[in-house]
Amino acid sequence: MKFSNLNKYLGRHPNKSELSFINAIKKSYDVQNSYYSELNILKNNSNRNVSSLLIATSKNDPRGIIGQNITQSQFLREIKLLSNQNKKLFVGLTLKKYIFKKPKFGCLFFIKRSHSKHLINKIKSSNLRISVDPIHKSGLGFSIYNFLKHNNCGLLLNITAFDILYKKSTNGLLLQVDNRSLKEFESLTSSYNITTNKLGSLLNEQVIKNDSKSNESIMLPIKIIDTFINQNNVHDEDIMQNSIVDYIKPNLKIKKNYNVDLKTILDKTSKNNYIDLIKVKKETFGYCSHDIDYIKYDDYFMNATALISNASRKLICNGIIPECGSGFISTNKINNSLKKSFLKGIHSAAHHLNINMDHFSFIPSNSSLLGNFYIFGRKVINRKIENKFNDSDHFISILGTHTGELGGSKYLSIYKNDIATTKPTVDLLTEARLQIAVIEAFKDNLIETATPIHEGGLATTLARLLSVRKNLGARVHFSSKIEVPQVLFGETQGLVIVSLKESNIMELERLCMSIGIPNTTIGRITNNGVFSFNDNIKIKVKDIF
Repeated sequence: MKFSNLNKYLGRHPNKSELSFINAIKKSYDVQNSYYSELNILKNNSNRNVSSLLIATSKNDPRGIIGQNITQSQFLREIKLLSNQNKKLFVGLTLKKYIFKKPKFGCLFFIKRSHSKHLINKIKSSNLRISVDPIHKSGLGFSIYNFLKHNNCGLLLNITAFDILYKKSTNGLLLQVDNRSLKEFESLTSSYNITTNKLGSLLNEQVIKNDSKSNESIMLPIKIIDTFINQNNVHDEDIMQNSIVDYIKPNLKIKKNYNVDLKTILDKTSKNNYIDLIKVKKETFGYCSHDIDYIKYDDYFMNATALISNASRKLICNGIIPECGSGFISTNKINNSLKKSFLKGIHSAAHHLNINMDHFSFIPSNSSLLGNFYIFGRKVINRKIENKFNDSDHFISILGTHTGELGGSKYLSIYKNDIATTKPTVDLLTEARLQIAVIEAFKDNLIETATPIHEGGLATTLARLLSVRKNLGARVHFSSKIEVPQVLFGETQGLVIVSLKESNIMELERLCMSIGIPNTTIGRITNNGVFSFNDNIKIKVKDIF
């Protein structure tokens, strides 16, 4: 509907104030709603009782999302996890439940971010009937419109609010205050010198009017604003990526000994698989990102699935149950089917792994589609979990099925043989069972350590678990129909190495069988400082590093 068609729906010519108001609401809506369809595809709500929220923000995101506004509107404690020139990552934690009686009508107020923290702290200890919503840059008009739609009401708009509906500097909180709480609210803000903007009074009828102080009256039914705002909304077809590169089998040179290969890969791969821990009161939380970005997937659905699963698996192996996730997505409009596949991969992984996914930052880009994801969770295993093997005579098992994919692997890239061969895939049903099995094994004290396969594959991950200082070694024997380089250096996702006492081997097998996860004992930790793997690797640990 064009501006010129408004008279058809109003039954009269709209005046300048009405045109200006609709235009401001439309601009605000278009900015804040620019990635609505993308968010609708990827977001996921966990069925766990989650008490955390992860928020990614970026200066390059046209929506101007402010993390502080979101955490304050939900009365969460905000902790900054990541901050650089362009990107920030926040977590909001529910340390105490604040329950306010739901307001009925009353008035709408806007409070700037510079005053919002002080006001929120005062509201927490009050008995106000109040609701709070975040307002991001240029987002006041968007927030008012959504509020009125959600609550099936209208607004008697104050003339002073008219000019700030679309201003970029207008960000903070939108507050609905019940009429019964107005005096207490005004007294509270006055006594602490907190500046608020009264936007107007809520109405039973779904219409927006202005007060009598204005020279020109506004009388706009919400349905007309709906039609005008949604006139240019185009719903993309639900097209998924349907052409994926055909993989070919790599031409692998089979050797008798792979000691040199192991040392070369270890020299060229990262030296840790750690996560970041934070302590809040008596609880420990952890967060991490993925570490398989070097694997370049042609399948965008599987790319997103593998990245989310990889980060989640790292937390699980540290005794942390993933609760929420977010991140930064560089997106373009070049290929809609690739974007849809990528976003659906994020949602599918979050759904299967039961992770809250929301509050992403979208960064316009002319380059390829990229995602940088973070997963945050709560530590449920209270004892310290070592990141290396700790005792000789413990046994080594792998949970999951080792399929030995070499596509995109460090092994092929080092030897300049990175052809289009099969890349690691993730079966999300199996991945979910694997993560349950690891946590349950920790809870039952069946395993001492758990480590996901990472850069360099099984042999490389095992070598990094050995301590030179303790003179530990490992004797590994693993039978498989796949070729030797695939066994040693294939970077299978959905595979976890665990160490355990001999007395727990049968119990771990029973647990894995009940959950439906393959469990194979492949070796033993030794005290001779030698790492051997089948007949293909035999080397002193001190000579590796």
